[in-house]
Amino acid sequence: MHVTPTLRALITDLKELSEYVQEARRIIEKANVHIFLEEDEAAQLLRIKVEELRQRRLKGKQPFFFKIGKHVRYSLLDLLDYINSCRRRSTSEQALSQDGEYHA
Repeated sequence: MHVTPTLRALITDLKELSEYVQEARRIIEKANVHIFLEEDEAAQLLRIKVEELRQRRLKGKQPFFFKIGKHVRYSLLDLLDYINSCRRRSTSEQALSQDGEYHA
């Protein structure tokens, strides 16, 4: 496969971004702080509609959220964990949930 200079530059940029995100995650975890996103920001990150996010919350499904006063907020680390938990190799693969049970 021939990799064009543009594609090579994009791959390099994505690798650097990934390394940056990993380092930011280590710093955040070490500092034990949360970076909170509002509902619409979380939905945008997940590429879903706000209404779907609300339905998931109502049904007690992930991603986890915080209720601070009357405000709903999502921790960036929790959202990243949720995204990672959605990774599959095939459509028939089951996921091991955080409660230790397998789910399709």
